[in-house]
Amino acid sequence: MDTPVEFRKHAADCKKMAKVSKGRETKAVWKRMAERWVLCAKLAEDQDSFQRRRAEERSLQAVSKATAAIGSAHRH
Repeated sequence: MDTPVEFRKHAADCKKMAKVSKGRETKAVWKRMAERWVLCAKLAEDQDSFQRRRAEERSLQAVSKATAAIGSAHRH
């Protein structure tokens, strides 16, 4: 499941509900809900990016350690 995409779908649904709603307050509630779903999507994207960066850093650290271990083994 692509969480940001799902959140953006919820936002789009809320925007549609805002358009078809009759009352001003009801429209405002749907619009606020849409804004919050968009914010959730952005936060989820940020979290995904952070997790990808951490995974890349761990991978680079593992390669670096392996390279250092190989270099150390060759010196002895």
